[in-house]
Amino acid sequence: MDGDPMMVDLSERGTVVPLPGIDQQQAANGQVLVEPELVRPGTVDVIFDPKRPGTPAQLRRYGQRTKVAIVGFAETTKEFTPYNDTSYEIWSLNQHYRYMPRATRWFEIHRRKDYLADQVEGTDYLSWLQHCPIPLYVTEPPVDLPTGILFPIDYLREYAHVFEEPGDGAPARQRDYIQSSLVYMLGLALLEGFDLISLYGIDLVVGGEYFYQKPNMEWLLGVAHGRGYRLTRGLKPTGAPKEILIHERSALLRQMFSYGPEQHVPNVLKPMLHDRLKKLMDSKDQLLQSLCNCDGAINETQQWIAVIDMHEKGGAVIWQYTDGRRETIEPPRPPARQ
Repeated sequence: MDGDPMMVDLSERGTVVPLPGIDQQQAANGQVLVEPELVRPGTVDVIFDPKRPGTPAQLRRYGQRTKVAIVGFAETTKEFTPYNDTSYEIWSLNQHYRYMPRATRWFEIHRRKDYLADQVEGTDYLSWLQHCPIPLYVTEPPVDLPTGILFPIDYLREYAHVFEEPGDGAPARQRDYIQSSLVYMLGLALLEGFDLISLYGIDLVVGGEYFYQKPNMEWLLGVAHGRGYRLTRGLKPTGAPKEILIHERSALLRQMFSYGPEQHVPNVLKPMLHDRLKKLMDSKDQLLQSLCNCDGAINETQQWIAVIDMHEKGGAVIWQYTDGRRETIEPPRPPARQ
């Protein structure tokens, strides 16, 4: 997709539905003010105001759809999200509403105390969630979220079919393996049986994500493959009856070499950079030590100046030696008159 995604023209598509008036005080009291039919999952999109990102401007009804785009934060591929193709539902999460022109469903999987502690500075995220005019999936009871839907995690457990043996003679019990919000989202799309699931803005390679979120996401993709979905890395789908499209730039299901037949060739630049980093850190330590020495010398000099000032003003100077001896140096006496 070319251009600014916030500038996509959606004004002539779908049927306009009035935005619900959600009173914040009533929302806080737990009163559901949005008609369930209005936000029946998948049928209505919120169109955000391009001049005030994240602010709902319109609701448009498009009917039930069989394609969904799941959108994360990774800059590598989220620009390719098919916002201008309204045959797609658009799902996103957290505070990504500030960067998109439309959405069909929203996900806030974290605990309230966590997402409020992490909200973007200068935003009122709770108020946005309370005014969210589309289905909002959460994992805590949505008491004061009018469009909140408790995520059906039991159904996702059943779909994934992971069991754990307790080891005490009791029968194996079903458990979940869910390590990121995006796995919840992909899981729901699989549960609902979408024909095409497209993933954008999803790499899961930053910081700790790589160690537990990325393997979890790729595991669920494998489960989907075993349930009949074709997994395609590329720019566009192949038209298979059931398909998951992973953009070719994504880090998901990407391998750097074939283990065994091919030899892994390390990046020659990386050890050079590590060596340079070590030298820079050593140089920094030396400079800090020199700075500490300089600070000590400055303090000592200032103390000598203070002593001399005091002595010149007629004050006595008391020396304290390391062996405990003390010596008093009296101020100079004026010369005797002749």
